[in-house]
Amino acid sequence: MAVSEKKVIGLIEDVVIFGAQDQIKLKAKVDTGAGRTTVDSKIAAKVGLGPIISSVRIKSSTTNRVDRRPLAQATIIIAGVKFDIPVSVADRRGMKYPVIIGMDILKSGIFLIDPIKSQKR
Repeated sequence: MAVSEKKVIGLIEDVVIFGAQDQIKLKAKVDTGAGRTTVDSKIAAKVGLGPIISSVRIKSSTTNRVDRRPLAQATIIIAGVKFDIPVSVADRRGMKYPVIIGMDILKSGIFLIDPIKSQKR
């Protein structure tokens, strides 16, 4: 894919998360340091993400603690592109954004990240 064909996204993007029961549109943080996309547990419950397909070990960058989180199947749309992927589910209640878009989506090569784009919103 040529650079001119890539979709430019900012550090904060609108996403739509689809589950078996509902869908929700909200703001997500694009995080190139996160290996996996993460959805807040309350959002996951509200939309009915699933099934739980596995669990994954995640090392927190802030506490250096290793947690085990469930992986749930999810459909996420970001910048008009649909991804059917497993996402980790975690309590993000103290965080500003309930969703983190990680490298599992970003490595698709579809997006260019422009940090200034987020500041224009």
